[in-house]
Amino acid sequence: MVVTLGPDESGPVDAAEAWKAVGLVNDWVKHAESKAGALMAASGVTGGVLYNLVKSQDHPGGFLAIAATTSAVTVLLAAACALTALWPRLHASEPPTSLLYFEHIARRHPKSPAAYIEEFKALATNPDSLLEQLAQQVWANARVAKRKYFWAGLALLCLAVSLVTLACVALNISLVSIGVING
Repeated sequence: MVVTLGPDESGPVDAAEAWKAVGLVNDWVKHAESKAGALMAASGVTGGVLYNLVKSQDHPGGFLAIAATTSAVTVLLAAACALTALWPRLHASEPPTSLLYFEHIARRHPKSPAAYIEEFKALATNPDSLLEQLAQQVWANARVAKRKYFWAGLALLCLAVSLVTLACVALNISLVSIGVING
C-alpha cells in the first residue's frame, strides 16, 4: 500500500529510516541467496542419489529411462537456476555515480580513499543528497532481490519435478527388484 502525504504532512527526512530501508532490502537479497545456496546443495544431493540408483541398471525399461532422464535434466536445470541466482552481476558500463555501492566506489576511486572520503563527507552533511543516494540503493537492491527470487523460485520448481521423478525411479527399481513388474 502506498500512502501519499500532502505538503503539510511531510516532515524532515530521517536518514536513519532510509538506512533501515537499505538494510531491509539487503536482507531480502541475503535471504534469496540463502535459498539459492540451499537449492544448489539439494540439487547436488539429488543428482548423487539419482546416480547411485541408476548406475547398476544394465537394461532399464522405458519408464525407468524416461523418469531417470527427466530427473537428471530437471536437477541440472535446478542447479543452473540456483547458480544464476547466485552469480554476481557487475555492470561496469554505467558511470560510477553512487557513493554507497561498492562497485562504483571501487571503480571511481581505485588507488586511494582520500577523494572518496571527501565526497562521502559532503554527502553525509547534505540530507537531501544522502536520501537520494539511499533511495537509489534501495531501488537497485530491490531489483537484485527480485531477480534472485525469480531464479531461486525456478530452481525450486525444477528441483520439485526432479524429486518427484526421482521417487518414480526408486519405486520402479524397487518394484522390478521384488518381481512385481518387469523392467
